[in-house]
Amino acid sequence: LDSALPRFADVHAKASPDARPGRRVWFQVMTGRERTNYREQDDPGEDWTMWTRDRTTLAALGAEAGFGDRGTWRAVASVYDLGDRMDVSGAMKTDSRASVSATCCDSQEALVDFGRAVAVRDWTLRQEITASVPAGHSLDAGFEWHWLQTRWGWQVNGDRNVGLRNQTLPWPYGLPGASLPSWLDSGRDYSRVGAWGQYRYEGHARVTPQIGLRVDRSGLTREVTLSPRVSAA
Repeated sequence: LDSALPRFADVHAKASPDARPGRRVWFQVMTGRERTNYREQDDPGEDWTMWTRDRTTLAALGAEAGFGDRGTWRAVASVYDLGDRMDVSGAMKTDSRASVSATCCDSQEALVDFGRAVAVRDWTLRQEITASVPAGHSLDAGFEWHWLQTRWGWQVNGDRNVGLRNQTLPWPYGLPGASLPSWLDSGRDYSRVGAWGQYRYEGHARVTPQIGLRVDRSGLTREVTLSPRVSAA
């Protein structure tokens, strides 16, 4: 292909120091980077370049404790970071394969220049408790809290297809429509919290029924959601 395909590097690390019997503490990190540099100039009339830059990182600190036969407790604090960037620029032939307009020409030359960026950072706290009750009964309960920082944006400086009114962001062989703004920078920071409880009966030799309820509230929609659950294995 005369081009460097996506290059990536990943690093995973985990440490779990010794603790007292029935206690465990651990720390884990996972990070990755990926990039692409691609240039298309074999087709006459085309000379365009695409760059991509991606990163992902997750760091978590956890603790676990057991209380004999009575149950277990687990807590995790973590942060997840995602970044994605793509840029395309140059001269290319476009057609209507990505178009919703039947009047778009089958082939045309255009100067494309656009960039898109996405970013998400998620701070999380999570806690779970499992309690064992005599006669095969068990109870699970927990909660989680997220603080999300989200960004989405693009910048379009190249040609447009004025015949399209609802075209998505340009990709090779598609041009942006007239309704898209040339510049967009959208971001929201909000929290999300959830709590759940579940009862499970394991005293029967063949059937294990479960019943539970989860409650969630999202700062994005500002709504509370109830999610009941009934199952059997």
